[in-house]
Amino acid sequence: MNRILLISLAASIAPSLAFSAGQPTWPAGAQDTNDPRVLAFYDGTCAHYADQNGLTGVARDAYLTKCRTDMPEVYPVGYAQGGGGGGDE
Repeated sequence: MNRILLISLAASIAPSLAFSAGQPTWPAGAQDTNDPRVLAFYDGTCAHYADQNGLTGVARDAYLTKCRTDMPEVYPVGYAQGGGGGGDE
């Protein structure tokens, strides 16, 4: 019984760990939207999402431009980062 429970738990956690493994983490202590670490997080997160969706060429470029514009609203500086992939609160 415990073995089945452990296998089920591992199977349910594995996909989220695989997804989060390649995603950038929020820079600890960042307090400014123009902090190069924050900008790198935004760029890395957008590129990660584009890769996950298999975007290439013009579609990728358009997606990255829109994503970079929206990132400060999705992951605002000074707010606790949610389950979307942030990190430190």
